[in-house]
Amino acid sequence: MTPHVTAELWSRRHPGEPGVHQSAWPTADPTQLTTDSETLVVQVDGKVKDRFEVAPDLTEEAAVSLALSSERVVAALAGATPSRVVARPPRLVNIVR
Repeated sequence: MTPHVTAELWSRRHPGEPGVHQSAWPTADPTQLTTDSETLVVQVDGKVKDRFEVAPDLTEEAAVSLALSSERVVAALAGATPSRVVARPPRLVNIVR
């Protein structure tokens, strides 16, 4: 039933054009496949404390330094030294007290 409904809907939306089953498959536009920025989420003990918009090619060292310099992270750590920092740039930095 689905192919028949699809053909009917296509003919109503595109009158005078070839049917959906005779149309060419759409091609991908490579310019639409890349992103200019990613959202870096910073967590302290599993709780989200801050978010940053960063470049997709951000290095691990830059991600960690950006996360540790955040005012919200500094306040959440309350002077404690992190026992572990797990960075998966450009998406996540997790800080464990």
